[in-house]
Amino acid sequence: MKNTTFKFLAVLSVLILSFISAEILSRLYLFAVDYKDTHVPCTQAESFETPGEYFGLYDVISERTTDPIIGGLSILKPYATGKGYKINGQSFRYDEDIPEKPGENEVRVFITGGSVAFGAGVNMDQVYSSVAENYIKELIPESRVRFISAGIGGIVSTQERYWLESYILKF
Repeated sequence: MKNTTFKFLAVLSVLILSFISAEILSRLYLFAVDYKDTHVPCTQAESFETPGEYFGLYDVISERTTDPIIGGLSILKPYATGKGYKINGQSFRYDEDIPEKPGENEVRVFITGGSVAFGAGVNMDQVYSSVAENYIKELIPESRVRFISAGIGGIVSTQERYWLESYILKF
């Protein structure tokens, strides 16, 4: 009986010491992870190319209006302006209204999508569509290529399809 009790206590002691050791090692690991070097290579202000810019300088979203046909799609309000953005009469983020028929030798590229396509939080000249249009204009000055931002922040795929079929394709 004494021999069985001794073996039981020995096994129990080994198990308890194993659990205590595992607990101490896991806490040391978590302590090391929490206090590891978290040096950021640059500050938030340094991540912007233009001095004086910062997140929040420009509006992230524009004024909206509800689509009269389906009601659930919230499109950009025509002719709305805000800090860093301008919406034309067709509810696109573009400086001017676009005639339905393209001009001679004119190519139109519509950029659709959500808030990134809209250019949330950046100035008009920093939106992908504006950068691309200016770049092509420098490369081929005699051509007329329009890159039009037709993005709407928060849009989902089914709404984007409706937006494309009902508004964009006529241009």
